[in-house]
Amino acid sequence: MTNHVTCTYPGDREGAIIDYLYGETDAADRNVFERHIVGCAVCRAELDEYRGVQRTLSRWAPPEPDRTPEFSPLLTGPRLAVPKADLPASSPAPTPRFVAMPIWARVAAAVLCVGVGAGAANFRVTYSPEGLTMRTGWLSDAPPSPASSASQQPWRTELAAMADELRREMQSRNTP
Repeated sequence: MTNHVTCTYPGDREGAIIDYLYGETDAADRNVFERHIVGCAVCRAELDEYRGVQRTLSRWAPPEPDRTPEFSPLLTGPRLAVPKADLPASSPAPTPRFVAMPIWARVAAAVLCVGVGAGAANFRVTYSPEGLTMRTGWLSDAPPSPASSASQQPWRTELAAMADELRREMQSRNTP
């Protein structure tokens, strides 16, 4: 860019040049800038430099990659395929690893995944006289019914008997 020491444009000179170059100015500002560049060699030269850069960039195209990305189905992420020009004529084209894996290995991997998932979900299958039951999660079985709680907890009857005995002793001490 050139030095704008002799330029007398009143305002943002560089912004005005870029806006004018890309056609982003309104009609009034455009007329003011066009009148200015008629008499200002510095702005005219800089505008020509920007136009040259704009033309060069409009002709530029990104280079084509030598290799195309290929996605592996085994979660290894993208990898670059070997271009066919780099392969010897006698060698076969590379195959993805999953296609080359035997069927029994695929089935074993699937069974392993299902087994690990069922174990992580705490999957339980029980067969009883009531039928087949399948459960997941860490929930405990249903709480016992109140009728069966007395038989399952014998300490409750012992505790009730001790409470009665304590009441009788306290009453006997309080009577003169």
